[in-house]
Amino acid sequence: MIYATGGGGYGDYLLASGFRVEEAHTGPAGAERAATLLPDLIVLDFGLDGDTVASLRREPSTSGIPIIALTELTSRHARRTGAGPVPPIPPS
Repeated sequence: MIYATGGGGYGDYLLASGFRVEEAHTGPAGAERAATLLPDLIVLDFGLDGDTVASLRREPSTSGIPIIALTELTSRHARRTGAGPVPPIPPS
C-alpha cells in the first residue's frame, strides 16, 4: 500500500497491523510511487494536495486502485475536489 501523508501516526499503525507500507510525504510523490509500484491500496492525507485523487484517477495504471482519503478538511470541501465522503483524521 502507498501511505501519503504530511506526518501522523497511521503509517506506524498500518505497519504494526501487518501491512507492507511505502510512505510518501507529498501527494504528487505518492502518486508517482503508486504509478511505479501499483499497490493494492492507497491511503492519503487529502489535505496534502486535492489534485492527487484526480491525478490518480486520470492515470490508466492507477485509475482502478482503491483510495482511502483521510483529512482534516470538511467532507464538503473534499467532495468539491472529487472525493466521496471522507472520514476526518482523529487528533494526535
